[in-house]
Amino acid sequence: MPIRFTCLGCGKRLSAGSHKAGQQAKCPICRQIQLVPDVNAADSERPPPPPPTADVPKISTVNSAGSRPWDTSDEIVYSVPEDRRADRTKEPAGDQTITVGRHIVYLQGVLLSLVALVFFVFGIIVGTHSSNRSNVRGTRRPCTVSGQVTVQDARGHAVPDSGCTACLVPTSAYPETKFAATAFRPGSASLPRDRSAAELVRQLGGDFVRTDSGGRYQLRVPSPGRYYLLVISHHAFRAADESPSPRDLAQMGRYFLPVTDLLDDHKYSWQVLQLRSVTQKNIIF
Repeated sequence: MPIRFTCLGCGKRLSAGSHKAGQQAKCPICRQIQLVPDVNAADSERPPPPPPTADVPKISTVNSAGSRPWDTSDEIVYSVPEDRRADRTKEPAGDQTITVGRHIVYLQGVLLSLVALVFFVFGIIVGTHSSNRSNVRGTRRPCTVSGQVTVQDARGHAVPDSGCTACLVPTSAYPETKFAATAFRPGSASLPRDRSAAELVRQLGGDFVRTDSGGRYQLRVPSPGRYYLLVISHHAFRAADESPSPRDLAQMGRYFLPVTDLLDDHKYSWQVLQLRSVTQKNIIF
């Protein structure tokens, strides 16, 4: 049977075959050469048993290889204690390491990137659609321009200018047939022809009114944007040496015909407004 003993160098528990008894062997742990103890040496000090009374054939306990048949190992080995062997069998299965190939990790990264890209594009599409809907709702919100038109008298006092022409026309739209200038000249605030003239301007997306007795006006357009505001005074006139701006005449000529009959010798205001909701605009001549 195997011989178990303790290494003199490292103190580890070792095991060797019985045929190594009394021979030198190297420790597999610390590599120290030492003598394997002979377990039969102690037995040899005992008195030998009495000789047999009859000739009994001797049975050899050594095989052809020089070892005894019950030896299971011919080399010196490290002997693991029984308690540590038991501990190894109790190791939890959860401590086992799972190895994943690098290409699988790369593939997962690519898939996650594609999913993130899809959601990003989807968010842009939804956001753009919502923004467009908001803009559409915003373009349908009516805008108003209101104010008062006054003129300065000889004493420098501001006097309401009643019967003035107040007109809004979009800068990006022009009538197929230009408006007759005579229908938009300043005058009485209750002329019947004002209704048909106002309807033509409203079909274009603008508005037209005349100031009341207090010089007040209010224009209403269906959507925000850039508009021309034309205000022609009823009681203020240009000097003989004053003439309309050629640029103003060219821009007004896209809407009214003839422009000279529209303005005559009255003072006027022609300006661009960016409308968003409610705008207050007072004119002083």
